[in-house]
Amino acid sequence: MQRVVVICLSKLPAMGLGCYGQLRLPTPNFDELATRAVVCERYYRSPSSPSLLNQLSDLTPDRLLLHDSSLATHSPSWSADCVIEWECWPNRVAIDSGLQPEPSLGSAPGLVVLLPSIPEPSDESLEEVRLAWEPEFEDASSEETSGLLTADDRRLRQAALMLEWEKRLPAWLQVLGPHDNENELRIITSLDGSLDADPEEHDDWVRSVCEPVVHLPLLLQHPAVPSGRLREFVTAESLLQLMRLCLSEESTDMAATIQQWQNELTDSSVQYDSPLAHAVRTENWLFIERRHPPESAGEIADPAQDEEEPEVRLYRKPEDVWESMDLASQYPDVLDSFASS
Repeated sequence: MQRVVVICLSKLPAMGLGCYGQLRLPTPNFDELATRAVVCERYYRSPSSPSLLNQLSDLTPDRLLLHDSSLATHSPSWSADCVIEWECWPNRVAIDSGLQPEPSLGSAPGLVVLLPSIPEPSDESLEEVRLAWEPEFEDASSEETSGLLTADDRRLRQAALMLEWEKRLPAWLQVLGPHDNENELRIITSLDGSLDADPEEHDDWVRSVCEPVVHLPLLLQHPAVPSGRLREFVTAESLLQLMRLCLSEESTDMAATIQQWQNELTDSSVQYDSPLAHAVRTENWLFIERRHPPESAGEIADPAQDEEEPEVRLYRKPEDVWESMDLASQYPDVLDSFASS
């Protein structure tokens, strides 16, 4: 029978993995898996869209949820922006990826979702990140280095979480066993991008739709589909469409179905939203329009200051969220043309 297996990680942005261009922290397990898969380079997911887990629960009644035994049987607190409606998954099994490399998927239903728990970064991972990010300070005195990166630093914790997923990936792949079934598609992706994925935690309308939040890893693995890189834009809707096609009774050749889906991806841009901003991304540009003026709790907004702040931003290098141009004031004609098109 046709089967789709989805490994859903959390708080993992694409830009954190070596197979997506990250160079400072090695991710050999993800990178090796990428050599045997189709790497979707441009998979974007709107922060305001429904949880992928809950969307998958509507995909087919023939489904199974394999979740980490450390997760409770109610909505977990580790992913507040991706709350699981457990009643939508009556067929679920708790497993321990470290001790039980079973059950076999031989008799599993059409849709199998693996949900590992989000790991708490270990001291070892935190130290690895510190050394990778601050090599120039290794020989400096403790007074000079104190406070540079602490365990409370979100950047540090984000990178350390990525390392924890990297270390645990082999155990979860072992749960699935060898992949030699041509009637089975395996998908490895992330539910959300970063620790800043919840815009309620900050009032920065640009950061709420920036690269670490919305750009997610997506690896498609099938024994009869050649590995490679897919540069076309992929959205949550098109990913769900791929799963529907593969699970359809009319799909007698899953490899051909996947290839046809790839060939029909023609979008040259993608749009997504957060409660604070609307964004349009193309190959070379990222256009962001503010929805509501950011207001910090307890502070009175300054109307004059708000009027001075442009309502839009245009980034010319979406892969690097820090390298931007304020075209609103420098090149208004370019901005108007981009917005109208």
